[in-house]
Amino acid sequence: MALSSQNRITNDKDFGRILKKGKTVHGSFFFIKGCKNDNLQKRRFGIILSAHVIKSAVGRNKVKRHLNEVFRNHSELAQGYDVVCNIRKDCSGDLKEARRQLIKLLGELS
Repeated sequence: MALSSQNRITNDKDFGRILKKGKTVHGSFFFIKGCKNDNLQKRRFGIILSAHVIKSAVGRNKVKRHLNEVFRNHSELAQGYDVVCNIRKDCSGDLKEARRQLIKLLGELS
């Protein structure tokens, strides 16, 4: 199941604001930037995944689906934050570790 449109970051202006002013936390697969949003009840999530990191569109979509699912299922993490996840290393082979790492980094962010 996908994230609702209320919980997605789709606007380039929002991505730019978060990437410039957000707090950064690093992991081995990706780094996350997040900053407080105006509405403390909502949280939004965006993913940056280049074709240089994972060549296959199927692989990129699979990783995005898994990370979106983690964000959706762990609603207690990053409450009131806009979060951008920039994937820097191919994690399609080890999705369990990528999930654990995302949960840990979201906890550090808030």
